[in-house]
Amino acid sequence: MINSEQKGKHIFTGAVILLLLFIAAGIWSIQALVRYERQRDLNTWQITLNVMADNRAAQLRQWAGAQFAKLNELAANGSLQLYTQNLLRRPKTTSGMEPAQLSYLRNLIRVTAERDGFADNSQTGPLVPANIAFEANAGLSLIGPGAAVITTTRGMPALNNGLRQAVTKVIKSGRQRLYGVFKSNGGHVLVGFLTPVFALQMPSGGKQVIAVLVGLKNAAESLFPLLTSGSVVTHSDEALLIRRNGDLVTYVSPLADGTPPLER
Repeated sequence: MINSEQKGKHIFTGAVILLLLFIAAGIWSIQALVRYERQRDLNTWQITLNVMADNRAAQLRQWAGAQFAKLNELAANGSLQLYTQNLLRRPKTTSGMEPAQLSYLRNLIRVTAERDGFADNSQTGPLVPANIAFEANAGLSLIGPGAAVITTTRGMPALNNGLRQAVTKVIKSGRQRLYGVFKSNGGHVLVGFLTPVFALQMPSGGKQVIAVLVGLKNAAESLFPLLTSGSVVTHSDEALLIRRNGDLVTYVSPLADGTPPLER
């Protein structure tokens, strides 16, 4: 009888142990499944975000390429090249008459700026008197050696030290340059494009940069809308432009909480 009771206890104990092992295995399986599903969701979101980031980056590259194409077309204008050469070679005079070449270049720069979006479209009212300081939120300039302004659109923001250095680099390298997003002295958030203007003819057959076209666009009107265009996954999606500054980052584009660009 005792042996039967002990045998029954052993069987019961073994059954309990098996049940506990089964429960533990079930819990482990559930946790493993949860981890797998969580990792799968994470991978799916990562792929989705990568695709969205690639699409946004492609849009930005296409947009920047279109701006450079407009400036390159102007830089290759034979009249612009010839008249710029003539002005740079022309001895300085004290007469009050403006050279005909300069008048032509000023009109060419103005018309191109208005056509290609390098003009301040907000100034639709009467012109501001000449004695009142005015800074546009876009502009186009023809800059000569030493960052000297040959001609420019009305209200063109002044070149800061960074832009002056960029002009010098373009003259030396002969390659176009994206200046990136910056804030002007008047508080406008702009993005800059620099394209070299080559001499029309060189006796040696080489290419010499004689000037630089500097185009500035209003980032709020032309660049930032690209970050919100296209399809979204959720209502809270937010695409941001950031710039690395040493160990920190700067938010180049405005934030959803209302923080202005370049302020955080």
